[in-house]
Amino acid sequence: MDFLTLLDGRVNLFNYERELYDSQAEYMMKLAQLEALVGGELPWPAGQTPASTAVK
Repeated sequence: MDFLTLLDGRVNLFNYERELYDSQAEYMMKLAQLEALVGGELPWPAGQTPASTAVK
């Protein structure tokens, strides 16, 4: 594998991770808007919290 192929792979990985974090941020903002509309927190499935859904 040459250096440019490796570099291209790293750039692609970075872009996919950025898209993931952008999508998670948008999801959490929409969730906050929905909770503001209903006037309280929405229930989460058993064993899950907003923090547990984030990618580390």
